[in-house]
Amino acid sequence: MSDGTLVADAVAAAIALLGGLDVLVNTVGIGAQGGVGDNDGMEWARVLDVNVTWLVRLTSAALPALRQSPNAAIVNTSSVAAAVGLPERALYSASKGAAVDALTRAMAANLLPVGIR
Repeated sequence: MSDGTLVADAVAAAIALLGGLDVLVNTVGIGAQGGVGDNDGMEWARVLDVNVTWLVRLTSAALPALRQSPNAAIVNTSSVAAAVGLPERALYSASKGAAVDALTRAMAANLLPVGIR
């Protein structure tokens, strides 16, 4: 089963159980320790996949149901690491700051006009 299928199946099950979807809370995340040169490319890919790409997968799967809700909202959790430079947290900070915070602002710009907060 692909990651996309897993996410789509989970969202579909939640919608079936709840009778719709009004709110998506993206709290997905894993940490990483070290400075910018301490994590190899595989670790960068793993953390960015979990902290950013999974947020995108979940949101994409939920959007059709959220568009049908008159009170739709998406909540993306980030981290203080996104706003302040924490020592030994370069990768984690990058995943939460550049990706989650910036992505959230871009999502708001696209989705607020269609009624999704």
